[in-house]
Amino acid sequence: MRNILIVFVFIFSTNSIMAQAFAKDTVHVNFGAGVGWPYKFEDIYSNIWSPPAFTASVERGFFSFDNIGSISIGLSGSYKYLENKRLNKIATWNNFLIGAMARFNFYYFNDKKFIPYAGAFGGINAIKFKDTFYNTSNDYPTNYNGIFPLAYVFAGVKYISKPTFGVYAEVSYGFTYLTVGIYKVL
Repeated sequence: MRNILIVFVFIFSTNSIMAQAFAKDTVHVNFGAGVGWPYKFEDIYSNIWSPPAFTASVERGFFSFDNIGSISIGLSGSYKYLENKRLNKIATWNNFLIGAMARFNFYYFNDKKFIPYAGAFGGINAIKFKDTFYNTSNDYPTNYNGIFPLAYVFAGVKYISKPTFGVYAEVSYGFTYLTVGIYKVL
């Protein structure tokens, strides 16, 4: 985690900027990796492992407000894997998230390098659950397969490091708690 912080401090401290702020008709393609997931297990003997969640999204600026900001709307998809091992048994969750998002990109600081934003996401979470030990106990439900609605809010900041390329960091209480990634301006 410390190495990630050092990399972002280095990137944010560079001054090779000749970019434009997020405006109407601007399209951003975002790719990120996120950590954190609100699973809770009461069993202290479990060995829970989960790689980062991967996210891809595309958004377009639709409404622009002079010197205040712009509203962008887009589509987002994510994938998250989680496994819980105990002895030679395993339970796995594959989560596929797809939906729509809307962001308000602030120009309050009148800084074209940093674009703070806040937004909301609404979509579905398709879960594929497979287990070899929960189904032997009556204490746990055995079928998590299905499609469930999911909505959350998020906030973050985009940093434009080149005219058509940048990085971002985002916090949310949804599919991940912290996401960092790159984006391309089309």
